[in-house]
Amino acid sequence: MKVSSSKLEKHQKCMRCDEIPCINFYRWTKGKPAGEITTYKRMIKALDWRPCEAGSLIYYFCQVFQPFQDDFLSGSLLYQCIRDLKSCVFLLWFGHYRSSLQILRPIVENFLAALYFDVKFNQVSGETEREKVREDYIRFCKNDYEVTGSEWLEIFPKEEWRRKLDQKFLLKWLVAKGRIDGKRMTRIQKLVGRLNIYLHPHVEYPETSECPSPDCPSLVGWDNSEYEKCITILQDVVAELLWLFRYHVETSYSRVLRYKRTRATLENAKEMLKALEDLEHDLGRRLIFSERLRSFINEL
Repeated sequence: MKVSSSKLEKHQKCMRCDEIPCINFYRWTKGKPAGEITTYKRMIKALDWRPCEAGSLIYYFCQVFQPFQDDFLSGSLLYQCIRDLKSCVFLLWFGHYRSSLQILRPIVENFLAALYFDVKFNQVSGETEREKVREDYIRFCKNDYEVTGSEWLEIFPKEEWRRKLDQKFLLKWLVAKGRIDGKRMTRIQKLVGRLNIYLHPHVEYPETSECPSPDCPSLVGWDNSEYEKCITILQDVVAELLWLFRYHVETSYSRVLRYKRTRATLENAKEMLKALEDLEHDLGRRLIFSERLRSFINEL
């Protein structure tokens, strides 16, 4: 069924709603952007902005993952991590700074859980053992998976048994299995600590920018300091996840398999990340706010 052009135009005008200012995405207040789309436009004008600041990170993730998606037991979970990352970027671009950071901790935890199941799947050889890991993963996706007592004691021999997977157990488990070292574990734990202050039900760290209109607190507004703070944390987190993912692929899959599958797709993704530094020079402003991301790019 086709939508008539008149109906389409009518609903497009709803984005500029005069009746409910909270959902007027084009709103201006006192000469300042107060809607999501006007905030987005102000960012473009103020920064000579380029979407590749964050978009290239998503693209690199997709290109590294795509050749191995059928090999990953936890592929569906990694898909969701990438989609959630895109949601984080979308919220950041349209002025929802705090909300964009609140998505990041679940991304980290789901990503670690995906590696946990994939490492376990690759470490067993028999079909019976592999089927057991598959069943565990399905239970996890249904929120019905529990860490066994023996597995918990292997990682935390002196601590009370906690049955649910969490980032504390997952990081220690990955260290025990030789997937990360203690230094990187500490770095990720500190990142999660930074994200926790935005996730818990208090507002100890609200957005510092003032509400554009006291009569409509839901409105957003352009704030460069908030943007830079959030894009830095976003790039920090993604740089760590990209490193973890690359190392996992390199240690879990044969060199021949990696070479055949990633040569064509990965080269373009590498160049796109490296081009950020060239674009910084051309624009005369920072695009790489995270030193972790800059180090990762230099490693490439």
